[in-house]
Amino acid sequence: MTDCSLPRVWIIGSSLIARLQAHLGAFGLDQNLGLDWQITWACRGGRRWEHLMPLLRSKRADIHDDPDVMVIHLGGNSIGTYGNTRISLMRRMKTDIREIDLLFPKTKLMFSDILPRSNWRGQTATTGYGLERTRRRLNGAMFGFLSDMGIIPKAWRESKVIAILKPGKPAYDPASYRPISLLCTSYKLFERLLLARISPLVEPVLPREQAGFRPGRSCTDQVIALTTNIASNVL
Repeated sequence: MTDCSLPRVWIIGSSLIARLQAHLGAFGLDQNLGLDWQITWACRGGRRWEHLMPLLRSKRADIHDDPDVMVIHLGGNSIGTYGNTRISLMRRMKTDIREIDLLFPKTKLMFSDILPRSNWRGQTATTGYGLERTRRRLNGAMFGFLSDMGIIPKAWRESKVIAILKPGKPAYDPASYRPISLLCTSYKLFERLLLARISPLVEPVLPREQAGFRPGRSCTDQVIALTTNIASNVL
């Protein structure tokens, strides 16, 4: 029986995602990925970006509730195919993302980068250098476009956790390790750039009593201010 209280995640893709579903299904993980989620797969081999909107319009007509998250891993099968120049494909992808945002206003959209390939469907040259360059430019354009829409790239949501052994602790004891989460470098750089842009606008309107997460201030300043006020009022 389906639990309607669980977050609902749609994963849409082509053969790569279909193989992922089959692999997870062998371990009984395809329904929830081992988490408290409801996973709906919409994947088949050969699916191109042009097939996305007919699929989603059909789903929109059949359901009333939006999924909580929609992961889209498409685009690679469309690169280099007839009628799909880099510019036309980029325009189509942006137009479709806007329509998806209107069709599913309560859904968090995640675009998975188009992955490199050794051979492309539309490849006619000896090497796929030109198509690989198109792939990189499409990913870059979609990154900028989704950032403008307030959508964080999927890769930025991932972190690598490394266990660091605490000094003087036994290595055989799991409690002796301190987990350190390594975030995406691009994400941290973007945060720095964003902070530099908004700080001049935010700093003037913050109350002077706030010291946390502000340059040149710390909680120690607040403790000193508090003890000074207490001492001056008592004395």
